[in-house]
Amino acid sequence: MGSHPDCNYVGNDILSCFPLSNTTLVEGVWSKFIWNAQLPSFVGASFLDVYLYHADSQTVAKKYASEPNAQGMIAILPDDDWWRVETTRDWEGASNLTWPYYFIVVPANQTLNGAEVHQSTFSAIQTSMPASLLTTATPITTSSNSSRTSGSSNGGSSTLQPGSSNHSSSIPAWAIALLVIFGLAFLILLLIGGYFLLRYTRRRSLNAARSEGSGEPMLASGATANETREVPRETATVREVAQLQTPPAGISSGDAERMATAFRNALRGDSTEGHD
Repeated sequence: MGSHPDCNYVGNDILSCFPLSNTTLVEGVWSKFIWNAQLPSFVGASFLDVYLYHADSQTVAKKYASEPNAQGMIAILPDDDWWRVETTRDWEGASNLTWPYYFIVVPANQTLNGAEVHQSTFSAIQTSMPASLLTTATPITTSSNSSRTSGSSNGGSSTLQPGSSNHSSSIPAWAIALLVIFGLAFLILLLIGGYFLLRYTRRRSLNAARSEGSGEPMLASGATANETREVPRETATVREVAQLQTPPAGISSGDAERMATAFRNALRGDSTEGHD
């Protein structure tokens, strides 16, 4: 807050010691209002009401109620409560605004009658638009810009076509068509998959049935193989008889015939024993 004058040991003719006539306060920077706590009227009251006035309009800007007299001061902060900017137009083209103020201090709950002594008139600098106007100015500006844009896009007319807002929020026709196409394609794929699955199941059942019915033919083919394997033995016997019937060199045909007859008789005897 910086250094401020001491108001504890001053005469009764001095009601306050700060701000002074050459004091300039700045928005957002803390300062003090300092009064003479030794004044008899203040000592008897114990509590004071401090009023901040607009010096140019003679109207109250802010009231600090029931402040203890013994402390001799209050902290003050120039902020939105101080300013008289009530519309954005009041701030247009401005970077800083300087306002004149003064304080009036009286015993607590005392009614003002206009005869109160004004303290030194000082200045306070406003450096920004009040926050209450900022929150309302932004939507207004945005709305006006959007209105201008809408007007220019409609050939200078800002009138909306009937049903245009509902149309913009509805689902486009092409999106609905895509959803229908995708739904049909998915259904067709399901049908094709079901067909191939059914075909595969039937084929597997047929293969299993064929495998179960192939046991007896295999046994029959085994018996045929056994019979086939016995044929070479008989064939070999006939072949041996033929060889016996053909006399080797140096043996007469008569000897050969007797040998063949004996061999045949021997074969008949083996066959008869086998049947027995």
